[in-house]
Amino acid sequence: MIDRDPGNLHKVAYEKTKQAARQAGRCTILDADKLKRCLSYNLLLGDIPVVTLEMGEPYVVNEANVEYGLAAVWSVLTHSEMVEPSENLFCYPLPPGYGSGRLLAYWDRKNTRNATPRTGPRPRYPSFPCQTRRGLKRPDCPERHHSPAS
Repeated sequence: MIDRDPGNLHKVAYEKTKQAARQAGRCTILDADKLKRCLSYNLLLGDIPVVTLEMGEPYVVNEANVEYGLAAVWSVLTHSEMVEPSENLFCYPLPPGYGSGRLLAYWDRKNTRNATPRTGPRPRYPSFPCQTRRGLKRPDCPERHHSPAS
């Protein structure tokens, strides 16, 4: 997860943050909230690139999630030329459309069908058969253009 864009004054740090998030080999979520009292956002305001890796489930630690977390960090270090490259760079096994370095929007509302994001233009929503998973619009769903009621 990466924080909201802190603005043009911190563009270099934010671009490095997005790059590191893509290099981690995980699904990357852009947080829409401007959390002024959050450590990661304040690091960005200080021109320090920062990425938050969220692994596993709340209150659960399992070996697979620990392995994925270590592999993601190692991948970022490899891309930054801080460690010797391993045989294969890490890429978390994600459903089609969620990986490949895409930056996905995040909304904390359960039903995003009628919700509007806190920043940016109103998105187009998928047709009824498509669902949301943990607050994300499924990228593999076709978009449907709704016309205003007459």
